[in-house]
Amino acid sequence: MTPGARLAAAIEILTDIGARRRPAPDTLKDWGLSHRFAGSGDRAGIAGLVYDALRRRASSAYLMGEDTPRATLLGMLDAGNSITFLPRSMAQANARTTRATLRVTDLQCDARGRVWATAANPGSAAADGKLFMFDAGRGRATVASRLLTPSGLAWSVDGTTLYLAESGRAVVHVYDFDLDNGGLGQPHTFADLGAMPGDLGGLTVDGDDHLWVALPGASCLVRYVPTGRVDRVVRMLVTLPTAYAFGGDHGERMFVTTARDGSVAGERRAEALAGRTLVFDAGVAGRPPHRARMP
Repeated sequence: MTPGARLAAAIEILTDIGARRRPAPDTLKDWGLSHRFAGSGDRAGIAGLVYDALRRRASSAYLMGEDTPRATLLGMLDAGNSITFLPRSMAQANARTTRATLRVTDLQCDARGRVWATAANPGSAAADGKLFMFDAGRGRATVASRLLTPSGLAWSVDGTTLYLAESGRAVVHVYDFDLDNGGLGQPHTFADLGAMPGDLGGLTVDGDDHLWVALPGASCLVRYVPTGRVDRVVRMLVTLPTAYAFGGDHGERMFVTTARDGSVAGERRAEALAGRTLVFDAGVAGRPPHRARMP
């Protein structure tokens, strides 16, 4: 789908949410079922636009001077510098280029102390995300580009496998990782979550070398065995779990950050825990984080 088609789809979904007072995840799911031509990357990109628009609804209405679904979406894009100026029609929106304003979406250290960061342009439908490496001896390097909203990083317990979540394509990639020089092998698909609603959030690996993936919009965390098979799904009390980390005396407690979906006042009241950090017993211990090696 073109960027303009994604914007049009997001406006259609926002209109349905407002008219029928339905939760965003249910509306997105129904849209996906009735538009099967849309691939996983398109669905993930549209969901990202919808959730960003809902989170910034008040500021968009102020900026645009109206609270229609179209104004909500275009006001969000303009406020986030994702379009050069406010378009007067969907044709103009599709014709204008986006600004390459990257924001860090995750920051992690490998076992040798190198710092890695994923960066994305919020609201952009273009594959302009990047993966950066910061090395004390070599400075900054762009390791991967043309990523569609990368959202999380994690390494296997032995440090020789790198996982990268690309939310825009609803895929978790896996790379062979060279601990000595920080080199990456060719990416392969570890998990395809295109059938799930919402986005991909943060990643972490537990002490059993199993990968955890947060799914904002799907109200859950998913745990994978190293071969890519789903081990279990942990349902959350909020719609938007975003990232997590292990902690506690023995590393067995999982701390989950969450976001607030401000689309409907009743939905906000129903999710009293949204926007807070939740803690639960994961049933498995985490592992100590790696420390950055600074010059």
